[in-house]
Order: sequence, then C-alpha cells, then structure tokens
Amino acid sequence: MQKLKRYPKNILSCFGDPSVLLAIRPLGGRAKNAWLGWLLMSPLVLESRTCSNINELPDWCLAQIFEKFPLKERLKAEQVCKKWQKVAKKLSWTNFRIFNNRNYDYSRMTAFFDLCGRYLHHLQLTCSEGTAINLLKMALNVQHLCLDHIKMNGEHLKELSQILPNLKSLHIEWPYIRRSNYVVLDRDGCDLGLVECFKTMTCLEYLRISGVDILFEEYSFVQFPHSLKYLDFELIKNADRILSWVAKGCKDLKGLRLTGCVVGSKHLNSNMLQTISQMKSLTYLALIMGSIANGIGYVFEALTELQAFEIRTSPSESSATPLNETHINIYTDCEPAGPEILFEMLRRYKKIRTIALDFGPINSEFFSRICQMVDEIDGKVRRQREFPEETHPMVELKYNSRKYGRLSDNVRRPYKWFRLTDCISSQAAFEKWEYGFLSAGKP
Repeated sequence: MQKLKRYPKNILSCFGDPSVLLAIRPLGGRAKNAWLGWLLMSPLVLESRTCSNINELPDWCLAQIFEKFPLKERLKAEQVCKKWQKVAKKLSWTNFRIFNNRNYDYSRMTAFFDLCGRYLHHLQLTCSEGTAINLLKMALNVQHLCLDHIKMNGEHLKELSQILPNLKSLHIEWPYIRRSNYVVLDRDGCDLGLVECFKTMTCLEYLRISGVDILFEEYSFVQFPHSLKYLDFELIKNADRILSWVAKGCKDLKGLRLTGCVVGSKHLNSNMLQTISQMKSLTYLALIMGSIANGIGYVFEALTELQAFEIRTSPSESSATPLNETHINIYTDCEPAGPEILFEMLRRYKKIRTIALDFGPINSEFFSRICQMVDEIDGKVRRQREFPEETHPMVELKYNSRKYGRLSDNVRRPYKWFRLTDCISSQAAFEKWEYGFLSAGKP
C-alpha cells in the first residue's frame, strides 16, 4: 500500500469508507496505479464527491478501469468482491484481440487461453489456421469471432462450426483459402466443409466476409443459415449468384451490405436489383460500389419494411443511418448518379420522410441539374399536390466544406422542404451501423 502515498490525499478522502482501498488491495501494483490514476482524472469523483464506497460507483466506471488492468489482474479482480465479479463477467472480455507474432509465441497464447479462455466472448485472431483451431477449443464461450488474414479451407471452417456451434457473429477478413489433400469434394469439385459449416451454425445472426469472391468462387450453391439477420459482403465477384442464394435461404434477413461488387463492368445490374427486391424483410440496405443500374426505385417500392438505406459510389468510410428512423442516406461521388436516384426515390417511394444526399466535388453542371430537379419537384408539390404538405419528404443535401470548399450563399434556396446542409459546420452526422463484435465493449 506504499504506492498509494504518491496520490493526493483529497482523492482518497472522497471515499469516507475505506472499502475502496480494501477492494484494490489484492491487485498488483499496475492495477492499483490504473485505478488511482483514473480517480485522479475522473470528473465523476472530483466534482460530485458523492461516492462513499465502491458499491456506489456505476458499472461503466469500473469497466473503464478494468480495461486498463493487465490480463492476470483481471482474474484477480473477480475475487475481490461481488461488485468486481459482476464487472469482470459482464464487461471485461470485449473486443479482445490476440495476435500471433514473434513477440507473442504459441506457448504464451495457450497459457493465457488455458487461464482465462472460458471468459472470452468477443475475440479477434490473427494467426495460423492450426493455432486458431487449438485456441478456440479452449474458448468455448466465444459468441463473436473475427478471423483476420487466416489461411483456412472448408475443412477448417467445418471444424470451427463444431467447436463453436452457438456462434452469433462471424467476421472473416480476407480469407486465404487453400486446398489440401484431405479435403472432401462433391461431384462439382467444391469443398463440402463450408456447406457443413453453415449447416451447423444454427445460431449465426451476423456474417461479414471480406474477399468473399475467393471463398465462394467454386461453389454452385451454398445454403446460408436460416437464423442469419445481417449480412456484410465485400469484394464480390459473383454477387448476383450469391445474392440469389441469400434470397432463397435467409427469409428473415434484416440488414444487407454490399461493398465493391464486381459484375461485368463493376456495375450493380438489374438482376441484382431484382434479387434484392425479393428480400421483403430488409430494414437496412447499403450498396457501396462503382455504379448503379437504372430502376433502383423499384427496390424501394418492393421493400416496404425498409427504414434506412445507404448508397455510395466510392468505398470511403461509411456513416450509415440509424435503423429506428425513416430516412435514406445517399453518398455519391459519381456525377450522373445523384439527381436520377434522388428523383426516382421521390417518385416511387412515398414513405420516405428524409433523404440525405452526400455528394463529392460539385461543378456547375452537376449542381444545376440538381437545382433543376428540385424546381421540378417543388412545382409538383405546390401545383399538383403530389405530396401532401404533412407527408412530402424533406430533401437534405449534405455538403462537406472541409473537403471540397464552401459554397456561396446564392445556392441555398428557400424551399420549405429542401435545404443544403454543411455537414462540418452543423456537425450533422448519422450513427455508424454496428452489430455484434463491432459494437462490443462500449458501456
């Protein structure tokens, strides 16, 4: 307890009861320093000074301190008191990453998993396929798993599904699929391991695969889990074929995100749009690719449950809309795409209340086309009453002045239902769509 003397007495005097000091007594020196260092900077303690003992501190407060503890000290914290035990079990093992490199060898990794593998719920692995399988055998309670740049074939994925049959979230980042002599093939020469993997994972709700064109290139058909709720594919070479599999197998799919689709000339064709329109249960749809085919308005007309939509013509960082509101986000750096898509949505999808168009560099021709379209729609609103005043959509053009420079005031037209918003000056931003392990660890 000598290390406590280095901290001001007024910090420790915030707690009338000495239970705080007794609570951290079994911990090591680094854990104590993390605890008291946080108290020193915490406005909760310095301003209110109302916490008399550890039981009055909120769980999120203890969770932030807990994340600063070394791995061994996390296990000791469970033996301190019931408060620490609650935090350790519910809030400790989130967004946990294990990297197998020269500085963290296999023996140290297995020793750690043998010690606390049963507590892990969220895990990200970057190692060899054999090491990943052996480590997961010691972490049977993992529910959200990310495999980052791991060379795995279908047989490894099949074994993974047998080890973690109750997995809820799976993220495969750039899989290096390779063949081996013991892989069982079907009559079409396809690996049966991946098919068996999806059959076993009956609880899988979120699936994200980067480099999916490598994974599904040789398959004639793959049955996706019926429990799948959110699907995120990146770099899809045969996107139209894969989407048809999803439409047949996942009747309750709520969210679909396609990034970098490559079909023919990097185009989202009409066949893909027709397949997407068959997914009636979708509430979130994101299409991030080079160009969009005409007729996308029919997708909005068919998807009656759609609450949030995002379209982007460049794979830059996304800022998707929340799922609890009825509006659409459009991101486009492709000049011809913006006005046509916006106009088609206004004509065909009357349920949308807010449409946000986040565009890239604007030249005079592009902006004049948008203004001409707005004038035409505004005339319909006023003369033909196509959109009643209480139901017509609000169109918002979001513009990034920090990236493309400021616009002059004469482009800010005084329409009642149309406004131009600088997303930097107004600090307007939508929440990022996250699910599973992506949102884990946030109190």
